[in-house]
Amino acid sequence: MQRLSLTGPHGTSPAICPLWSRPRPIHGIHTSSWTTTAPLKACQSGKRDRLITWVAPTNQSNCRASRAAVRCHSAATAVAQLDQVPEHPEALISVYWMYGVSCLIERAWKFAVPLLLSSLAGGFQLVAALGFVAPLAVALVGPLVGQTLDGIPRSAGLNMAVIGQSSLIIIGGLIMTWVMQQGPGISLRKSPVFAALLMVVMVERLTSAATEVSVERDCIPEFSGRLRQPALANSNMKLRRLDLASELVGTIGFSWTLAAFGSFRTLLAFVGLTCAALPFQLMCIRKVSALLPDQMLSTRAAAASSVARAPPPAALTRASSSGSAPLPGYNSRAPSADGNSNGFGHSPPPNFAAAGNGAVNSERIPQSSSSPRQNPEDNGGLRFPRLLRRAAGAAQQLPRVWRAYFSQPVLPASLALIMLYFNAVLSPGGLMTAFLSSLGLPGTAAASFRGACAIMGFVGTAAGRTAIARLGLLQAGMLATSLQASLLFGAWVVYKSFLAGGSIQSASGMAGMLSASALGVPLCVWLFCGLIVLSRIAFWTFDMVDAQILQTAVAAKEAASISSTEVSLCCFSEVIMLGIAIMADDPSTFGNLVTLSMGAVKSALDLTICLFDMKYDHQLW
Repeated sequence: MQRLSLTGPHGTSPAICPLWSRPRPIHGIHTSSWTTTAPLKACQSGKRDRLITWVAPTNQSNCRASRAAVRCHSAATAVAQLDQVPEHPEALISVYWMYGVSCLIERAWKFAVPLLLSSLAGGFQLVAALGFVAPLAVALVGPLVGQTLDGIPRSAGLNMAVIGQSSLIIIGGLIMTWVMQQGPGISLRKSPVFAALLMVVMVERLTSAATEVSVERDCIPEFSGRLRQPALANSNMKLRRLDLASELVGTIGFSWTLAAFGSFRTLLAFVGLTCAALPFQLMCIRKVSALLPDQMLSTRAAAASSVARAPPPAALTRASSSGSAPLPGYNSRAPSADGNSNGFGHSPPPNFAAAGNGAVNSERIPQSSSSPRQNPEDNGGLRFPRLLRRAAGAAQQLPRVWRAYFSQPVLPASLALIMLYFNAVLSPGGLMTAFLSSLGLPGTAAASFRGACAIMGFVGTAAGRTAIARLGLLQAGMLATSLQASLLFGAWVVYKSFLAGGSIQSASGMAGMLSASALGVPLCVWLFCGLIVLSRIAFWTFDMVDAQILQTAVAAKEAASISSTEVSLCCFSEVIMLGIAIMADDPSTFGNLVTLSMGAVKSALDLTICLFDMKYDHQLW
């Protein structure tokens, strides 16, 4: 970090100020910027040196009223460029490779099991049981997994999640290979084989959630830099694109291989691919541990104990090109003696006083590279009895985890995402596929609908990064939820007006422009599906906003606990919606599910507005 030696007025001793931090006061004068007679190379950015001049006051009264004048546009440009670069790019590349391979295997497995089970006798009941029990397991045990991850080093958590996920997929693949060899006439409803498969899928979903939480909510903000908001947004965009690409490639590749070579050869090849991918993932984790031993080999609590809490991200506030002027009416709160300045009984909320594109106080920047390692006995291998003791201790702490989740200052943002997951009808999923099939449409229509939603996911990640950079997190979240609510309200109107009959014949008998059809599909169906497809842009934008809010506002030592609790609640909302759909099995009641989904999206918009009002009216941040 470059520093400037600034000579104060009347020959006082020089003060040291980092290039990208606010200046420290000299003689009680709180200045917003300083100048010096020394030329400055702006962070080796290649810009031309600029001369910075200190405006010395002539007397004491002028000294109190004067402010420093800085004329160094190249330095501000260099700081803005620095925010675009992650702190540890090499470690991020290894994390991307590891996560991409893990997602590819997991998405293909998640697609393969329902597809193969549906070809057996009573397969639809098996798929329904699988789809109900697996999310329920994540909803019940997810917080325990997050609490366990917070108590062990990052490398150990990633290794256990990756090894567990790959091992369970291999075991499940072998079980499915045996099942498919028995032929389609086999009955699995009361078979212990299906019970074993159900258990494997449940635990695999838990390990998959652990991998996702460890990478997205812990490794990405740690390696990108919680204060470098543009770099963090770019990393989140890449992570979601890897997720979407893995889902497309995994599902298309497995379905093509299944059609070309049959289920037996396809499953054997899939098991072999999983076995080959496991050493590669472990090698990526080992490389990250070699690059960043302090961050990977120490627990989050040990790393957080040596640094102060990170200051707020600049992206949560309006961007200001003039420097670090706070929002109107903002009054920062100083923490009390016990460290809790809020009424939550939790860690103090982040002070979201904006720094815009200007500087932030480097005294509060956590230097993760200087974090002390854990105790030698904790850096050793995690033996199984020790792991069981940690899991038992984490189970005892579950009530505290739930209290911590509901006392976090950014709770409305997390609840808004949960309500968006409650929208299981106006989104690509099994219920929407069943509705299109009930209209008499071919299977290619449902496949095209899901493919278009996936493509809009890529567009949404790019739009989310741009919106966060230009508007800030809160404004981008408001825009995303408003856009999604507007589009899905239009889809609700189209359904209630033209599709409530539940058949393609009633839809094609409409008068006017919507009575026409394109490619054999009525235009009202095109409009209904098109509005849902466009709403996926807003959904992925808000998903990025919510992730970045929690990445920057939640302390690193409890990031996994709170994030896994959010994931469990999202899964629980899916289970509730699936249960409602099972009880309302009549196709004529699909309109009630559409209305319920629309209400969930409207609730997400209200929660985002609540978060915005808390920011500006109650000044929690």
